[in-house]
Amino acid sequence: MDGTQMDRIAKILNGVTRDQKGIEIGPWFNPVAPKQDGFNCLSLDVYDTETLLSKASEDKSVSGQQLSQIESVDLVGSSVEIESIVSDRGLLGEIDYIISSHNLEHVPDPIKFLQGCSHVLRRGGVLSMAIPDKRGCFDHFRPHSSLGDWLEAYFDERRKPTLKQVFEAHQLGALYNGSGAFGLAVNSSEIEPTNNIQYGFDFWTAQISTGDRQYNDAHCWTLTPSLFELFVLDLSVLGLLKFKIESVESAGFEFYARLTAMGDDWLPEYSKDEYFHIRTNLIRKVQGEQASNSRAPGDESPDVIAIKLENAALRARLSDIEESTSWKITSPMRKVVTSLRAVFVREPKVRTG
Repeated sequence: MDGTQMDRIAKILNGVTRDQKGIEIGPWFNPVAPKQDGFNCLSLDVYDTETLLSKASEDKSVSGQQLSQIESVDLVGSSVEIESIVSDRGLLGEIDYIISSHNLEHVPDPIKFLQGCSHVLRRGGVLSMAIPDKRGCFDHFRPHSSLGDWLEAYFDERRKPTLKQVFEAHQLGALYNGSGAFGLAVNSSEIEPTNNIQYGFDFWTAQISTGDRQYNDAHCWTLTPSLFELFVLDLSVLGLLKFKIESVESAGFEFYARLTAMGDDWLPEYSKDEYFHIRTNLIRKVQGEQASNSRAPGDESPDVIAIKLENAALRARLSDIEESTSWKITSPMRKVVTSLRAVFVREPKVRTG
């Protein structure tokens, strides 16, 4: 295991000890908290152990070493149903941590999944997630998900990816040098679409014509760190989630999110003004994230764009003050104008050739 992988595992396992009782969702052949390393961690998967091993042995991309790392499955079922699955084992509210690595983006109903996790965990228990960052993986060209998308899936009680979601994964897939996980540091002008639109369309029409709506896996949701944080904030204020955000950390092609279960009686301690201030800042961060690695050759850098946007806002405020009818009799405002002019950042010149 190299240093990067060790650092990744350390971030996901931050605060987790081997004697704590945990659940890892769909670890496949790469468990973060393996039983064979002494972790008291239950494995949840849609397949039982025998089926999982059979599928792995038939998969030519899975090596013998990786096959040996597949652990026994303790909880069988969809992660959307984690609450009922754990309840059947009599462990509801007794779990110290849940690990979800590259699972949330596949979940047809993420709100129900997160609600289930909050009930499975004891008060103060931790949900630790690694989630693909759409900017640095094969979701690069796809539009980011909205909270309305999540709410629609929740109210529809969705249990499968939609045909639209499967289609978009093919229509707007991305690769960089043949890889679907390339991070944020690459030259975005060299990220290429996979151009699998015909395959996606044929799949959609075939499903409709045959009426065969089997479960077809896809990235249902395309997220960035601030967008995820915004979703959790809004859902908490709406009373749909009982999680407190401890941290959200970007890490190239993925980001790490750490949430603490607060109990069913918890309410976010924000005034209306505080809530609106926090979410406004997050919305602006989301815009910045979307622009951060989406430049075509010759475009201005995100830093230059951010400076220009900030200066434009300051100039708009200055203009409002100067056009005020009380300008001549409000001398204190002159000091404000002077200070605003001093705040303007000199905008870097952009080379055009």
